[in-house]
Amino acid sequence: MIPTEDIMPIVKNTIAASIKCNTHRGYIGWSSCDNICMDMHDCLDMCAETLEMRAYLVALEATTYILIAGVKLASHADSSSGMLTDVIMDWYLIKQNNLHKIIDLYRM
Repeated sequence: MIPTEDIMPIVKNTIAASIKCNTHRGYIGWSSCDNICMDMHDCLDMCAETLEMRAYLVALEATTYILIAGVKLASHADSSSGMLTDVIMDWYLIKQNNLHKIIDLYRM
């Protein structure tokens, strides 16, 4: 298990490095976009594990960062393969399944 204080730096560095490595002459093609999306999926999986540890705010921050990075990626990358849509849908499912837990925790 990764310590919760390391989640955000790992997510940020993973996504930034993936975008940097998969950008060719200022362009992100569909196969490069798929590579970035696979890294985003790995980050979402890490966030799901963080949610299981009940570190809700850390996971909420990290998943929100992933969503914002995905939306920015959609504005300039060739996401025609549909992988970016999968990342956004996985983000939505994680939020939908866990948001009520976060709300209940802070109602008390």
